[in-house]
Amino acid sequence: MTTLPSKMTLPHFPQTIAYRDSVILERAMCRRDMSCPELVAASQRHPETYFQQLQAHAYCVSSAQVQEDSNGALCSRNGTLVMWPVIVDSPLVTGRADRAFGMSTEASLHIASLLRDATLGQSIVGLMTDFLDYNQVAGKEPLFYRQLLEQIAGHREHILIPESKPESTFVSRFVSALPGDAPMLYFKVGALVRLHKWPELDTRLPYLQPQCVATEPGTNFGSMSRLAEQFAATLRSEFCAPNSCPSRILYVGEPEFAETAIESGLTSWLTLLYERYQFGAWDVTPHATDSAQLRIALLDASTAEMNLPLRTFQLGVNGLERVLAHVAILAGLGATGIERGSLQ
Repeated sequence: MTTLPSKMTLPHFPQTIAYRDSVILERAMCRRDMSCPELVAASQRHPETYFQQLQAHAYCVSSAQVQEDSNGALCSRNGTLVMWPVIVDSPLVTGRADRAFGMSTEASLHIASLLRDATLGQSIVGLMTDFLDYNQVAGKEPLFYRQLLEQIAGHREHILIPESKPESTFVSRFVSALPGDAPMLYFKVGALVRLHKWPELDTRLPYLQPQCVATEPGTNFGSMSRLAEQFAATLRSEFCAPNSCPSRILYVGEPEFAETAIESGLTSWLTLLYERYQFGAWDVTPHATDSAQLRIALLDASTAEMNLPLRTFQLGVNGLERVLAHVAILAGLGATGIERGSLQ
């Protein structure tokens, strides 16, 4: 059994806030207009820094001196996107329209309370009831995530948005080509909001310490925190009849800030896909400044190969290279694979 990537468990703030310093990007986000020539030039001059800044302004928002704290003083209101990766076996979503996957309001409220525990009780938590599958996640632009964050976190009222600018940012550019029985990667998406400071996550709390979890054959939970196990238990109660499909929920990750959650979920998914189909040769083809298509030959599947979209603004330049390195290790190609798969 291949070991899934480890998660960050130390108390931590969103790492990208250090790069939330671009006046041009913040203005573009607020105006819902990313066509500024200065942004295009910045992405070409210093792509690594640009994509870090883009993550920071898409996944984090701060409204200065707009809300009173318990003492009546004006303070900043800081919000950031969080994602919780879940991998399910295809029969669990087969037959659903567009393989839609969602939870009841009661279950989502329960998950939100678990997530609030991981914020040391210092942040307000808002969650979407529906999950986003990886295809949807990769197909969305930075403005979509900023807009979603503002909606969930309630920042919209504090940010000037010209009425003449349309709010629709839906993009459907990417389609993954996977075997019909392939596991599916989903994300529970939400926002954390905190006054004065940025939200903080800590999954090391005493009641969230890792434990050995007994699972049905074929599942891939391994050793994980009680936080993940409680989420998995909620999913089983929502979607599985007694004794019918516990093994359909293959993996539940840790909640994480969006800047790292997508990479974490993607590498875990690739691991499970490798264990099911085995990987052969692979390559990656850039399509635009921040998008590429990963193609992997499958050795044990009815489909000869699979294709997955990758977004540089979601993974960062370094994160993208880590994903490709993970693919190379799984495929057994070593350094040669990285050279073949490099975006350079």
